[in-house]
This record gives sequence, C-alpha cells and structure tokens, in this order.
Amino acid sequence: MASGSRSATTGRDGRSVTEPPPNTNRSRDSIWVRREPTNEGKLNMKRLTRVLALLLTLTMIAAACGSDDDGDVAPATTAAPATTAAPATTAAPATTAAPTTEAPVESLSELNVAYFLEWPTANQVAQVEQTYDDALGMTVNWLPFGSGGDMALAMEAGDIDIAYSQGLTPFANFVTSGSELEIVGVAVSYADADNCVAHPDYGVTADNAAETLAGQKVYAPVGNVTHYKLLKMLGHLGVALDSFEHVPSDGGAAAVAAFESGDVAMACAFGGGVLSMLAAGGNLVMTGSEQEAIGIRVFDIISIPTQFGIDHPDVVETFLQVTEDANAAYASHRGPLEDTIAEAAGMTVEGSNALLDMFSFPDRATQLSDAWLGGTVQDVMKQQMDFFVEQGEIPKALDSYDAFVNTTFLEAIDDVEVVVVPTAYDYGVTDDTIRIGAIADLTGIFAPLVIQIIDAQTSYWNMVNDHGGIDGKQVDFVVMDNAYDVPTHLERYEAMKDKDSGVVFLSQSTGSPHTAAIAEDLVADGLGAIPLSWYSGWPDPSFGKNVFESYTNYCYESMNGVDWLASNVVEGDAKLAVISYPGEYGQDGATGAKMAAEALGIEVVYDGEGAAIPGADQTPVIAGLIESGANLVWATVGPSVFAEIFGGAAAQGFLPIWSGNSPTYNYMLLATPLAPALDAVYYQSSYVLAWNTSDAPGMKHMVAELQDRIPDKPLSDVYAVGWTEAMATHQILETAAKNKDMTRAGVIAAANETVVDYQGLAPNQGYGGDINDFIVRESYIFDIQADLFDVEATVAGGGSTGSVLLAGGPIMSDLARDHVYESACFSAG
Repeated sequence: MASGSRSATTGRDGRSVTEPPPNTNRSRDSIWVRREPTNEGKLNMKRLTRVLALLLTLTMIAAACGSDDDGDVAPATTAAPATTAAPATTAAPATTAAPTTEAPVESLSELNVAYFLEWPTANQVAQVEQTYDDALGMTVNWLPFGSGGDMALAMEAGDIDIAYSQGLTPFANFVTSGSELEIVGVAVSYADADNCVAHPDYGVTADNAAETLAGQKVYAPVGNVTHYKLLKMLGHLGVALDSFEHVPSDGGAAAVAAFESGDVAMACAFGGGVLSMLAAGGNLVMTGSEQEAIGIRVFDIISIPTQFGIDHPDVVETFLQVTEDANAAYASHRGPLEDTIAEAAGMTVEGSNALLDMFSFPDRATQLSDAWLGGTVQDVMKQQMDFFVEQGEIPKALDSYDAFVNTTFLEAIDDVEVVVVPTAYDYGVTDDTIRIGAIADLTGIFAPLVIQIIDAQTSYWNMVNDHGGIDGKQVDFVVMDNAYDVPTHLERYEAMKDKDSGVVFLSQSTGSPHTAAIAEDLVADGLGAIPLSWYSGWPDPSFGKNVFESYTNYCYESMNGVDWLASNVVEGDAKLAVISYPGEYGQDGATGAKMAAEALGIEVVYDGEGAAIPGADQTPVIAGLIESGANLVWATVGPSVFAEIFGGAAAQGFLPIWSGNSPTYNYMLLATPLAPALDAVYYQSSYVLAWNTSDAPGMKHMVAELQDRIPDKPLSDVYAVGWTEAMATHQILETAAKNKDMTRAGVIAAANETVVDYQGLAPNQGYGGDINDFIVRESYIFDIQADLFDVEATVAGGGSTGSVLLAGGPIMSDLARDHVYESACFSAG
C-alpha cells in the first residue's frame, strides 16, 4: 500500500477486503461471461432473491385484488434503470413512494475505493497526500484490485463504494447481467496504450492496409476490447475481415515475441508491449487520436453502486471534485508529481512515466461533452456488448445503456482552470527551436569514424523532428569540426557557448584532451557535454562535473578485455604486451590493461604505454612487440596507427591474440590485405553493440531508421555510438521539458536525474547518486569473421561488418566489478 493511503482489514460489514476477489489474473478490461460471487456475495444474492420473491407475491396479490398499479411492475429478472432502481432492501417497487418507516441512511465513517496497482493516474497524488480524506472528513481506504470484474463483484457485495479506473467492458457486462451500477465519470483515456503495431518487413500503413494485410497473420486477443478495437479499425480502413488470418493472442510478452519472430504482419498489445514493438521498428497503422476521431475509444471509468449515489450524493460529488483538482494540477505541471504517482502505483518512475505518456485525464467539461458521457460512452457500451453477442461471449445485450450513466454528480462540481506552467529557457532554446551542438573531428585522425557517428546523430535528430521535436520545438543540430586539434576545439567551444547563437547542450565533444580542455569552462558556463571519449576521469565530479559520459571507460574496458581473452582465448599462460598513444586516451586504456595483468598474475612482457605516437615511425614499437614473445597484445591507438603496427608485426610472422580499446579498430580494415590476419587473431572490444549483431529493440529500431534515412551509406559499427549519444541527449532534454526548465542549468539538473535507456544497444547509463552505483562497468567483445563482410554493402541491405558478438552480451571482469572508483585510472597531472 502506498504511503499515505490506508489499508483496511475488513469492510463496514466485517468482510475482509484487503485481498482482491478470486480470478485476479484476468486482464483489466476482459469480458466477464460467467460470474461466480464470493460466498458472502452468494448470501447477499439469496437475501435479494427472497425479497424479490416477496415482491412478486405481493404484486400478484395486488393484481388479484384489482390494483391498477400492475402495469408498472418490472419482471424480477429485468434490471431497473439506474435512475429508478429501488434499493435491494426496499420491499416496494421503484415507482412506489418509500414508506415513512424506512430506516435512515447510515452515515459514513470511511470510504472504500477500488483502484489498480501498476496503473499510474493523476489523482494518485491526492491519494498519497490524503487530500480525499481531508475533503471528505473521513478515512479513505484505497484497495488494490486485479481486474474490473473483481471491482464490480466487490461493489455488488457492498465492499466497495467507488471504483476508480474500472475498465468499461467488464462494467458493461455486469450491468447487462443485471448489476445495479452506474458510471459517474471518465477516469483516463489511453487509446495509444492499447494498439496494434505493424511489423516493418510488411510495410503496413493506413493507406495500404487492405493490400498489405491480405493473406497475412495478425496476432490479437479474442473477445475483449482490443479485439473489438482491431476489427473496428480494419473495417474503417476497408480491410475485409476474412482476408487475413487472425492468430489468437495471449497479449503482453507473447504479442512481442510473435512480433519479433517476423511471422506476423501486425500484433496487438497493451502498454509496455506496444512500446517494445515500436522500439523494435514497428509502426502504428492508426494512432490513438486517429482511432478516437472515428469513434474508437479505449478508456476507464469511475463507477459506483447505484444505491450508494442515492444515499451519499455529497460523497460522490466531493470525490469527483478532488479528482478534478488533481487532474488540473497534473495538467499544469506534471514533472514534480511523477515520483508520488509512481509510488502510489507501485512502479518505478521510468515505468510509470512510460504509461503516463500514453494517458490523458479528461476534465469535467470534456467528460460531460457529447464525445464522452453526453452519449459516446453509452454508445460504446452498446457497440461492445453487441459485438460480444456476435462473438458468442454473452447471450444478449440491452437495448440501451443510457440508464447506466449518471452525470448529475459531475454537473454539480466546479470546473478548475488549468494554468499551464510555461517552460523556462535561456540560451540555445527559443519558442520553436532547440539548438544542440557537436564539436567533432571531421578532418583529423579519427575523422573516418566520427563522420559516421555524426551521420547517425543527424538521422536521429531528423527522426525526432519528424515526430514533433521536443516540447513542441524542432531540433537544430549544429556541427563544427575540431580537426582533432585542441586549440581548434577551444575556438569551436566559444561559438557553442555563445548566449545569442550558441547551444543548450553538446551531444558530442570529440577527444579526451579536447574535452578536458573545456571541462572547467563547461561548469563556469553552465553547459553540459557528452564526450566522444571514454576517459575514466569523467565520472569524477572534481574533474568532469558537467561532462556526461556514455558507457564504460577505457580503463574498465581494458580490464574486461584482458581478463576475458586471457581466460577464454589465449592458450597457456598469458604474456601481455601493451601499446598506446600518450595522453588521457592511450594511457588510460594502457593503465587498465596493466591493472588487470597485476590482478590476474599475468606477466607484462612489453610495456609500450605512450610509445605509439601518431605520425612517428612505429618501427621501434613493432620491434619491441616481436622481441617480447607476447601471446596477447592490448592496443589503445587509432585505426591507422594500429594498421601500421599490426601489419608490420604480422608481416614478420608475429601473430599473437590482439585486441584493444574500441577506437583502435575500424571494420574497413577488412577491405585491406590485413583481413586474413584480423580474422585469425583480432578480437574487437566495444562499448556498444556492433552493427546488426543483436535482436535488441534498440538495434532493430536504429537499423530500420538508418535504412530509411541513409540507405546508401556504407555499413559501420559506430552508427550505434552516434545514435546512443543522441538517445542520451534526447532523454535528458525530455526530462528537462517535463520539469518545465530547459535553461542550461535546468538541462544539467535533468541530466543528473536521468537514467538513459539505450534499449539494449548498450548498458543503461545514469549520472545521479554515488559514483560507484551509476558508473558503467560492462563492455562487449566480438570475434572478427572477414567472410561476413562485403565492402560494397550499404545500410539498405542490413548486412554485417564482420563482427560476431561473443559471450551472449556484455562482459564484466571481477576486477572491474569490484573496483572502487575514486578518481581516474590515469591522470596526466
């Protein structure tokens, strides 16, 4: 039970209400065909049957005596409309005045409200803060249930007074079966959270659905609101319902698995399942808003037992007023409320927010409009029940459901003006634009890789803009070349930090020494940056306070690589050689390799830390390697220097196991005469998944988007680096937008509270809390198989860069796992 809500061990009649009734495994909107009441419910029904029998007897006697009221008595098997239904304990028909001896309505001392866990709603702030209790002047017990059918059973039994966010389908089924319940409000609309996702291989859209779905499989549930929604959507799109194969679905994970198998053209699911399929590259054939426009609505209701509304109208009105106030506060500024809502829902903030993004909470005026309680809700109930009659799920539907919607309570409360808190911004953001910067090596020693990283980022931001941007603003991606030169980098930074034409955040700063040169300025200027550098100093707040690193660092990567290769590839005792560039990049990686050797008892037979100098003659390094007799070499250099040293050593027959930090290797070396040697002895280390090496949702999404946006570009492993840099920046900026603070300081604050979800492309990344809790310690290792690589291949064809994932996913050595981070492994100072 969430903090602030109250649990109750018994209801007002002494019946236990802390546990949901049986069958809580049913979905929230499942059709309830056969309903078995609880034992107490059966007793209540027996009492009701006796009362009805007495009523029928009295009616027959009255008729025999010539009464002229006989035409007003409804058959005992027909539910009276909600507006005329008599209390079950009243022995007179609804049209007869209540006797003067009727017992007075018992005043309430507490209120029992049914709700769902793992179902975040705007009113849960009022639940946690006990605003309902204070307004009603009584204890409000919030009781979690597993399904809307269970809620209806509990209302029938007298254990629940108000059901919040009950599914419409079970409500309609219960009143069809004779339950005396009524709808008093609309809790939440979630059309986008319940939808069908088309697989990217089939190309299904709203415009071509009739052709592309013909003869294909559609994976969807049978006999519930999702099924109803699917058929209504396909009917609108002109798809003949006998033109495709309907594969019955269990929903959830089963729908995602069917989608990912590629065997179905479209799969239908709810919530996280929809998000997973979209992340894997799927598309919505119709969005939730487009479905609502043609009358397809998916929503939850606020419902009560009819008699409770008659007895306690003031309680219902006050409950609805507090809910209206809470919805207005949420609409004004959601950000500060998210933690509380997640707590009440029993979810993580990330999981809660993912659902909230797909929810809307209609205000009083909207609920009372013809689009909702003014007629549409009644029509939807009728359509659903008629549909389930056709499906053989229920025997018959009612002629009308108007009697089960009571708007009098909602009409009695006040509208609440929503005062939307404007988003604050200062530099790099305007009313319609967000400027994001990259200081990138486009002409220096890492240019071949960085250009492809920028291609991926550019594609990502184009995708974001195509989907409406961030906070309604389009992203302007500003790229400047640093030529891998520190003075040039400093010049470019001056332009990026400018208060008039600068940026709000740097999604890339290429180079360790280059980013180190601006680290203090970033803090002074209140600007944040993601480095294209994996120096182990960035997590240290005294050095990299405003530098938000991605993935693990050179030092830990080296630990992981040396440990894994020595344990799984090298034959016999490992003898390690280390070669590196001088500086933060090279020597950080070299230090990690030597730390691993010391921990594992591996002899370092050649220490070339800092010996491989770009542009210098590498003959001494090659000679040192060959003379060392090493059977394992770890390199922290660039691809051109690596090719010179590796090729020179191989030409002299020196072929130990080779690997190195991620920037060392470029898959295009497989297009050179070095390919056979690389295939034989090189193992690629990386911070992210190599191109097309996994079925992770993030990989599928990235590949699909790049195939659409840069189909003619060559394949590259580093597209994932650019894509994930943009993912991190995007999620940070979305957090800032939710916080209504897109100033540079607000973006820094947002970064420190964001946990970046890379959707399986890399280990997730956070920046807040204790360093040793958020620092990433995992990396990846790949075998090189040159025959998989085609130098002519382009992004359009998918294909492979010749890298094959080993170990089934990321690796982490004991040394990296247990290392207590205090500062950088290597420091030039």
